[in-house]
Amino acid sequence: MADHIKPSRANKMGTLKSTLLPIASNSIAFDKIYLVIALATAATVTMLLLTGTDQTFATIVAFYITFVQCAVIYYLCGRRELWPSMIGVFAISCLAFLMTNVFGAMAGTFRPPWVMALINDASIGSRFVGHFVGAGALEELYKALPLLALAILGLVCRSGPPHLRAISLTEPLDGIALGVASGAAFALLETIYQYYPQAITNTMTALKDHPDSVRQLAGLLYGLEVLVIRAISQIGGHMAWSGYLGYFIGLAVLRPKAAPLYLVVGYVTASMLHGAWNAAAGSQQLLGLVVAFISIAFLIAAILKARRMSPTRSQNFATKAFSVAGIAPVVSPVPPAARAERAAPLANVAPPRREVMPEKVAPRAAGAFVLKIGPVECVAAPGVKIEPRMLGAAGAGRGRAPIAEVVGDATGLGLKNLSEKAWHVTSPEGRKVEVGYGQVAPLAKGTIIDFVGIEGVVTTG
Repeated sequence: MADHIKPSRANKMGTLKSTLLPIASNSIAFDKIYLVIALATAATVTMLLLTGTDQTFATIVAFYITFVQCAVIYYLCGRRELWPSMIGVFAISCLAFLMTNVFGAMAGTFRPPWVMALINDASIGSRFVGHFVGAGALEELYKALPLLALAILGLVCRSGPPHLRAISLTEPLDGIALGVASGAAFALLETIYQYYPQAITNTMTALKDHPDSVRQLAGLLYGLEVLVIRAISQIGGHMAWSGYLGYFIGLAVLRPKAAPLYLVVGYVTASMLHGAWNAAAGSQQLLGLVVAFISIAFLIAAILKARRMSPTRSQNFATKAFSVAGIAPVVSPVPPAARAERAAPLANVAPPRREVMPEKVAPRAAGAFVLKIGPVECVAAPGVKIEPRMLGAAGAGRGRAPIAEVVGDATGLGLKNLSEKAWHVTSPEGRKVEVGYGQVAPLAKGTIIDFVGIEGVVTTG
């Protein structure tokens, strides 16, 4: 088939345009997290250049650092549906902190005189007990309130409307990401409204014998230093503790029979780490550094465990930074002529039609094709069928009948669409076509098939 089809002039011009002007390519993934961070960085720099007050400058810097940390956690969690909920929890937590007195009312219960006496004691053991109750238990419970509300919603709406399930907390990955968002909001506001102005005031007071201009400049510089250090360190502080507790809240929703045990273990552990951090602040900096590393390690371990047990594991995107030992897999070389011959059919598929397309598609490479759908892998051989259960959660509601079948022979293979849903297929060169019922998507190494809700990638075995 490839011997009789020549690339159209439109396809040639489209390829040349996207090569010379990459931004015009329709294959650019504008939803990639690194691109989102890059755009946020550009916007932040612009706002910093335009801002006219020191307070606004400091606030923008703190928000940017917090955003990058939350984006990294979102990427590590790998759940595509989490970012709207993270933004919602962050916004609600900020508004609740600024516009209600819930935290103040809770502080009156968790900080009686005997707790405050322990917090101000010279002994680090006494300070730990005081901070465990007056800081850890108080603040971790406060930050967990929106998570608990969403967890209850998740339990109530197990078989409820999809739009309610989408915003509820249903598994540990949800709890981690939303806990990090809640902790980020608390830490950000605490830094901006307490520690930043406090640093400026203390510095100006200490330099009371110096000219006002010197006192003000020194205060602003030290305040900005405190703000940046606190904002960066929260990945091993408030964000880590809240995320770790969120893991156990999600675990309680996923396995409700053991919910009391999970909630107690998570709450006590997060409060202990918080109390140890506060007790070590100032006089025991090395201990504080150790606590921060332990907190980060606990959070990362919880993310890895949550990814493995996630009910939507097949839909979660991969986050591996490099291959084992930095060695790329060995792939049998394919002659240039074969590569061009293999790619040609997909590059020139006409607009989608309902009749069946020819089944002799791209020639096979030296190794067998393997279709990877999430954690599921299957060798592409004639007669092999793809069933809905292989799509994980994306296959829910599609019945038991196969949705696809590998067709062809030794000269060419393709994947025939047996479902009512149209696929979006991207060739190794980045060209996209729609493959409807009865049509065949040519298989070539690097082809990406969007089965609606989850993608499959063609590799070689």
